[in-house]
Amino acid sequence: MSVEDLGLLLRLPRRLSGWAQVRRLSWVRISGYLLRKYWVEIRGSALILYPSWATAALSRLSSIPSLSIETGALDAVLHTVPRQSLVLIELRGGKVDVRARTWGLKLASATDTVSYEVRFQNEEVMQAWAQLIRDFSAQPKVGLSFFDVVKPIGRGASGRVYLVRDKKTDEPLALKVIPKSSVYLSDEALRHAVDERLVMEMAASHPFVLGLRYAFQSSSCLFFAMEFCPGGDLFEYLRTRGKPLHERQARRLLAEVILAMRHIHGLGVIYRDLKLENVLIDASGHIRLADFGLSKLLGEGNWGPATGGQSFCGTREYVSPEMLAGSEYGRSIDYWACGILLYEMLCGKTPFFAPSREEVYERIESAPLKFPRHLSVEVVLLMRGLLDRNPLTRLGSGPGGAAEIMEHPFFATIDWTDLLRRAPHKDCLRVSVSSERKKISLEKDDIRFLQEGDADATSQGLGKNLRGFTFYGNEACALEETHSVDEVIEPVSICFSQEIASDSEMDPISYLLRPRSGRFRKIELLRRRAQGDTSPTRGKSSPGPSGKGFGTSHTNNSSTPTNSRHVRDEDGPSSKPRDFLPLLKLGLSVKST
Repeated sequence: MSVEDLGLLLRLPRRLSGWAQVRRLSWVRISGYLLRKYWVEIRGSALILYPSWATAALSRLSSIPSLSIETGALDAVLHTVPRQSLVLIELRGGKVDVRARTWGLKLASATDTVSYEVRFQNEEVMQAWAQLIRDFSAQPKVGLSFFDVVKPIGRGASGRVYLVRDKKTDEPLALKVIPKSSVYLSDEALRHAVDERLVMEMAASHPFVLGLRYAFQSSSCLFFAMEFCPGGDLFEYLRTRGKPLHERQARRLLAEVILAMRHIHGLGVIYRDLKLENVLIDASGHIRLADFGLSKLLGEGNWGPATGGQSFCGTREYVSPEMLAGSEYGRSIDYWACGILLYEMLCGKTPFFAPSREEVYERIESAPLKFPRHLSVEVVLLMRGLLDRNPLTRLGSGPGGAAEIMEHPFFATIDWTDLLRRAPHKDCLRVSVSSERKKISLEKDDIRFLQEGDADATSQGLGKNLRGFTFYGNEACALEETHSVDEVIEPVSICFSQEIASDSEMDPISYLLRPRSGRFRKIELLRRRAQGDTSPTRGKSSPGPSGKGFGTSHTNNSSTPTNSRHVRDEDGPSSKPRDFLPLLKLGLSVKST
């Protein structure tokens, strides 16, 4: 059992953990082996046993009750336990028998002939473990036989995507297939695959993140079965539309992106690959962030704008100045990308577009920002804050995080509670949904790919088992969070004036609806004077009634970007131009700074 086989499993969230007495049952000895103390935890669908005598530090912890052990200290100790001393019991498809008299469970794995008896300190604890283990043992083994393959819908550098239907629920899903030959090509490629699988499970409960239904593997491929988004991606939507979005539509889309980004950052993850192609549109016209292949999990405390990752990756026109400089970075690079995304939605191109990679990088570092004259003062101010070249002062990179962006005047009309509930709104994008059921005959190449992976690649990785990769849809219920407005909006730690400082005890909603002041006050006064408005305060704008937006049809429906324009770390960001709109026909006049 190599370390790489456990790289994913040991990073999955704990479902249950604690001390227990364990012994291996033997057919030879009627009484089995002696009971010994283990630290026991369930991660993924595996029961992991850490022998208390494996290290001196763990032995000292064994005298402390489970509930009294601080999580950080425990993780540090468990990390020192030699991997070869761990005992793994696969629970999915196994058997569990309750031994009530001894407060114990007899566990028989589906993948091993050895059985174990695990005893707990009381009946209540034993029943909690028994219930979770029974849930796993009742789950069937997921495979391609679970699905009807409808048609191929995308192809990228790392794999292919197929539209499939779940035979049990009849739900359309997007099945992403990645050959193991590419995953095990290098340590970096394996790390990306592990991080993507882990982040997809951690973030899947959020309404604006693409939901993971199943993850499974064969001897040659890794499979992700995800929600299918019939609206395709924002890049395809704008190309079909042929003109930029209205400001009110861009406001709502960006607000949903900010909520998703806030959730991801709260998990200790930086996304690193925000772009139009990775923002998918579901059947209700809301967004779903997809493709976490470049995401990075940060260690505890790595939230500063100058700490965290250092790899050079992403899409070239979304690269931040600190990444170009080779500096360490944190969540601030995602908020820079939010500024680029907003500009592209409103202007039809990125702000630093150029024909060559070198010119793009040069403009990112030093070119002045230019904005079309039709844009409002509020949106220009927001983009200037997000596209601040200094990550220390960039909007969103301070102690308040996403709340600094959410309380910006540009979002004054957004009801964050309704937005999180995905309430219908007139500014939601309209999506044409077709109930496609007819299966087409797959090409021989697709059939071979689903069964064998990339036939032209090396045989590296074939037959290897990535422990903890399997995910069954119902597991999301165990980790699903209840999202409330208190989780969505946090008052910003740095207030903009003494007037706001006195309101620090406000509840989150009142805080957002207070009269604007501080550094945004001057901009608001200038805007009102230009409009002939001399009123001293701004009234609260309520969201408009639900309605329908503008229709469009898409030919490239996918729940995973099919138009990949980035290259992984070793080659740097991709070099494909981003001129998806005929800019010369737009006739945009600009003002520069």
